Amino acid sequence: MNWHGPSLNMLLLWVMLLPLVVPGLGLAPSTLISQVSLSQLLEEVSKLMQTHKILNSSEESTQQKIVPSSACTDDPQTEDCSKVVENDLCIANLFYARYCCRSCTLAGKIPVFGPHLDQKAEAELEVKITSDKKRYLRGSDITVTCFATGYPAPEIFWLQDDSEISSERKHQENVTDLGGILSRTIRNDLIVRNYTRGDSVKFKCIAINPVGINSAQTELRIDNAEINTYPNQAFFKSSQEAVVTCVIRGTNLGNLTWNLGYSLRREPHTVVENRWEENGMTVIQSNVTIHAAQLSTIPKTYDIKCSSTNKTYRDLGELKRVYIVKDVEIPSNCTDSNSEKCYENRRNCNDLMQAFCCKTCTLMNNAQMSYPYDSSKDYMSVSTYGQASAGYGGKVTIKCFSTCSFGKQDVKWYKDGEEINDSYGYYIKDEFQLELFLWQGISVLTISNVKVKDIGRYTCRATHGQRTDADYVTVRFNNYGNLDYM
Repeated sequence: MNWHGPSLNMLLLWVMLLPLVVPGLGLAPSTLISQVSLSQLLEEVSKLMQTHKILNSSEESTQQKIVPSSACTDDPQTEDCSKVVENDLCIANLFYARYCCRSCTLAGKIPVFGPHLDQKAEAELEVKITSDKKRYLRGSDITVTCFATGYPAPEIFWLQDDSEISSERKHQENVTDLGGILSRTIRNDLIVRNYTRGDSVKFKCIAINPVGINSAQTELRIDNAEINTYPNQAFFKSSQEAVVTCVIRGTNLGNLTWNLGYSLRREPHTVVENRWEENGMTVIQSNVTIHAAQLSTIPKTYDIKCSSTNKTYRDLGELKRVYIVKDVEIPSNCTDSNSEKCYENRRNCNDLMQAFCCKTCTLMNNAQMSYPYDSSKDYMSVSTYGQASAGYGGKVTIKCFSTCSFGKQDVKWYKDGEEINDSYGYYIKDEFQLELFLWQGISVLTISNVKVKDIGRYTCRATHGQRTDADYVTVRFNNYGNLDYM
């Protein structure tokens, strides 16, 4: 009789495995081998092998799991660490890796060990101050704006002529949180009503947070008079009269006078002036009409200046360039996206600008210009500078600003002539924006944990086609071990 069962060796294996199987499975410990059927034993062995496989897989997973150092934690005061990881900022600056160390490590964005564990890297506290103009008429409202960026979010207070004014609460301050990822930007608008003191005033905004303090300041001129000329874009067709208006507002003005170019003085023109009082000030309005525009179809360009006979205000005189153009028809779809900026850059009517400033460029192409437009003079400018940093082992940030008038530029970084690419210790971030008809770019090179090997000349080079421009800064240590830029 043939027995179609397991071999003797297989039975011996079952006998050896049975004590391992029984404790964790459905068989009682007292169960004898003779009482276990072949199918039961095979089922229990299969369960044992599956359990063994799961345990091995768990051990391998544990071995591969990233375990951050005990010094590697996320700052409990922020909820932005997930955003830091999502936006790939972990190596943008060392402070991101410090304050979001655990999240960045678990995401595999930074090594388990590195300079971010020294718990010293801070977000640089940056401050910028702006005003809508540098000269204000006495008795008018002054608005000055301060932007401060850092982590933790900075606070801002103001000084006027070196005296602190925020605590006095006599001037309006509008504070806005502009947001950000980890590092936040705060805006503070200071509004001083009806300013009448002195011939100038200095405002200083001071930003402060637990990391440190930084400031920026501006000095504004206070005038007893202001001068404005109209229209802003002085284009006139040769079949029409060209009328330019000048308005002076202030006190003790004297009289208004026009300084006309020699060629214009020989052409027929008239001047009409009116004077009145308004809110305690004198206002003079004068219109000059250029009749020569009716007498000739030849385009002309005039420079005229409006000023006051009061010597105190002569530096306020405003020069206006007037264009007399041919009777060119402007199609309805030929417009300017921003008439003010188009007029400011009217001498740079290249192909790119034409798309944004069709009306201005069409008029300029039909106006007489002393220096005709030459596309070969399209410009590209680059400026580079280094920001303050800690000393040895700290962080270096070098910013490169580039402007290109004929297309998006390609920006590259070089150290002592060798091209730099993103790598551990070096991080490059580029941003470009098309503003009207100019490509504005900013490229930021960050060097983390700077050492002696990192000192040298860093060059930013912008290129578009055959045109290129470059600027550089030299990073070095001084006698005190701090970083210098030159």
